[in-house]
Amino acid sequence: PIGKYLNATPFTNHRIQVQKGDTLYVFSDGFADQFGSFDHGKPDKKGGKKLKTANFKKLVLNMQNLTLGEQKEHLHASFEKWRGNIEQIDDVCIIGVKI
Repeated sequence: PIGKYLNATPFTNHRIQVQKGDTLYVFSDGFADQFGSFDHGKPDKKGGKKLKTANFKKLVLNMQNLTLGEQKEHLHASFEKWRGNIEQIDDVCIIGVKI
């Protein structure tokens, strides 16, 4: 975690080479942790399941050829479709920067 924490551990810095045309994303866990289902006709007894990080990464990779504006709309529509009528449980923050 970032901020005050009882057992703070040091961060590891990483350097990456970026090139023109690369897109970098920073995101919270809110999208991946949201309960929902693309098949709202058959939700489980808990009212859905978590999307999970692996599925969120697939979603991002599948939209990488869209403009940033189109990506924003795609992410918003995908989140709402996934969430359906289930209450949003966390904040969702996704920042994309095109080099």
